[in-house]
Formats: sequence, C-alpha cells, structure tokens
Amino acid sequence: MAQATNSGTPSLLFCIAAVAVFVLVSFPAARSQECSDLTADNCCNITDGLNCSFCKDADANMTCKTTCEDGETDTCIAPPAPIAMTCANLTADTCCNSTQGLNCSLCQKPGGTAAEDSCQDVCESGETDQCRVEPTTTPSTPTTPNGTSPTSTPSPATTPSSTTPGSSGGSGQSFDGASFVGGIILSLGIVAIVFFGLKFYKSRKDQNYHTLS
Repeated sequence: MAQATNSGTPSLLFCIAAVAVFVLVSFPAARSQECSDLTADNCCNITDGLNCSFCKDADANMTCKTTCEDGETDTCIAPPAPIAMTCANLTADTCCNSTQGLNCSLCQKPGGTAAEDSCQDVCESGETDQCRVEPTTTPSTPTTPNGTSPTSTPSPATTPSSTTPGSSGGSGQSFDGASFVGGIILSLGIVAIVFFGLKFYKSRKDQNYHTLS
C-alpha cells in the first residue's frame, strides 16, 4: 500500500506541472494570434477586449498586430486634431474681420509699412493697432435731390429791386429831372386854376352888385 501511494503522488504532480506549462506557453501565444487573425476592416476596431494596431512597414505592408515594431506606423491612431485657429494664422485682410470668433489686432511697428503689419492677439508697446484706428478720410455730406445739404439753411429768395428811370443803382437819393419838371407844371396848373377861379368869382360878385343897384 505504501508503494502505491508513493507512485501516485509523482504522477499527480507531473500532470499539474504539465497543465501549468501548457497554460503559460499557450496563453500568450493565443493572445498574440487574435490580433493577427483580424482583417484590415476590423483590426482597428476593439473586439473582445482587444486593442490592436494595424501596422505599416517601410514597404507599405500592412499587418494587424498587438503592438507595432520600431519603424512601423500604426494606422489605427486617429489623425492629429486640426490646428486651432489663432490670430497668427490670419492675414492682414482678414485680421480685423475674423469669422472665427477671435478679437485680433493688426499691429504696425513705428515707422513700419502695411506690408510689415502682423496679426496678433495684443499689440506690443509702441505698436499701432490698425483695427482700432479711425479712418482719416472725411465722409462726404449727403445731398438731397435738389442738390442742397440736408443740414444747410436755404438762403432767402432775393426779390428784384425796382428801379425808377433816372435813378442810379447805388443807395441814397438822386436828382430826377422829369419829376422836377412835372412838379413845376403841376404847381403852375394849380395856380392858374386858383387865379381863374378867383377872377370868375370876383366877376360874378361884381355883376350881382350892379344888378342890385
């Protein structure tokens, strides 16, 4: 009975050791084979908890592996994110009118030219922000259909001055010969009427006197 027990124990230990060796040897191999069994369509997709790499070597050969080797490119890695738009990416024409939600400054150095302007977040000391400079041109004044400015006061209409014959265009009074001669004739006419009127009145009075006597 003792010999049977002793012979059974080594056999059991051998079986356990064989199973352990098989697991240790075959398990890593099975894990590495899973990525290599995947096709190009599903290599980059995580399946069954795997995270494989679709590796491209220098000869453009593509292989699905657990990890790419040195010199190989992992095409499963997402392309880099687009570069964020900054003021430095804008040109002088679009710096002040950015549609990217940026508040940029078109900076000009002292004595510099427009070709040397640079688009920055904030201008440095001594630089002029061309986006904040007021235009120097004077805006034209709008005109109404009749050609006058809406803010201008219309000038009063000038009436033609009435001139009498013989009068000069200057200010003040001047001698008018026709009026003078007319005044003399009018005066002589009045005197004649008064004279003949008195004479007629006196003759009538004398006639009435002789009749009564």
